[in-house]
Amino acid sequence: MRSLNQSRRLVIVIALLWVFLGGFSLLRFSMPGFRPWERIYDVEARHFAPGRQIEMNEIGDLGYKTWNRGLQAQRETRFSTDRWGYRNPSDIVAPEVVVIGDSYVAGSGLSDEETVSVRLAERLGAPVYNFAGEVLNAPALFMRDPRFVAQRPGVVIWAPVARGISAQPLFFKESEPRPRSLGEWLSDSSQVISAAVERVNRDNGLVREARFAVQGLVGRWRETPRVRQLANGDTVLALSLWEQNLLATPEQRNVAHCIEMVTTFSQILERVGVRFVFSPVPESGTIYPEIFDAAERSRLPRDAFLDQLIAGVRARGVEVVDLKEVYLRSPTPYLYLPDDSHWNARAADLAAAAWARNLRVVPAAQSERP
Repeated sequence: MRSLNQSRRLVIVIALLWVFLGGFSLLRFSMPGFRPWERIYDVEARHFAPGRQIEMNEIGDLGYKTWNRGLQAQRETRFSTDRWGYRNPSDIVAPEVVVIGDSYVAGSGLSDEETVSVRLAERLGAPVYNFAGEVLNAPALFMRDPRFVAQRPGVVIWAPVARGISAQPLFFKESEPRPRSLGEWLSDSSQVISAAVERVNRDNGLVREARFAVQGLVGRWRETPRVRQLANGDTVLALSLWEQNLLATPEQRNVAHCIEMVTTFSQILERVGVRFVFSPVPESGTIYPEIFDAAERSRLPRDAFLDQLIAGVRARGVEVVDLKEVYLRSPTPYLYLPDDSHWNARAADLAAAAWARNLRVVPAAQSERP
């Protein structure tokens, strides 16, 4: 009995010590550092901290969330920003070509030299400005940037990821103060809870190792979500078809309004003498549907949103580079990061090559101008 009581006391002491050390470690937490993105992106400003360069061994966003080292693919990356807070290794003033977009164009998961803007600059032999962040309405940000109002580029390429395309306003409008709705309060509460969860998931020795240990035990009893098997036997992580927004019909995604938005943006730029190219980035589920469960694939609509969008804007006279066609011609090796939701360096390079070929062809409307 005495031995049993001593054992209980020892367990209690160890548990209290673990709680104390865990709580103490929380006081020293900084923002999660599994990618440079989390360290320097400013949500309010909608761009990165200016004039920064981070070199680190990072893992993908999906690999981070699995807490399974076997599914994480670490890689050395360099992430540099210019004085305006955009992903350019050096300051580029008055660029001839600007690529706008979201985290794909910004190069989440890629090193500086692997970003699509750098690859395109190498192929064109001229600077290309990377105007991208974690935003869906990049055109609106671009049109109100005083640099491009004062001196317009010759070419603008808009390359949004397909799942994020929606009918966004092309101009920002300051809204009048109004009472907050119940939905907005609930959304704020959800964000507070998510932030609290993030604090527990920070890159800290005690908490991190505990999460790995727990996930390792859980993984023995159930499958890890988002794990996919490629034809060559490699294991990768990918968002579900639902998370990639591929299960929604074109009507549900309001494709007609999206066509109108892209067309209007093209016309605005054309009126001021800027050549516009629309080149949406396809999802992994679009290029590799076979890696997803048959039950999930059976729910894919017959008419894909991306196909209708591209056909619709082309019919309205918008210049398009269809990356889906490019990728389906060269799907091997895999075009996405193995533990991340974003494209890899090969996909970015294929996009840059396709854009470079297209930019060397002068549209008839431009060749007729005096």
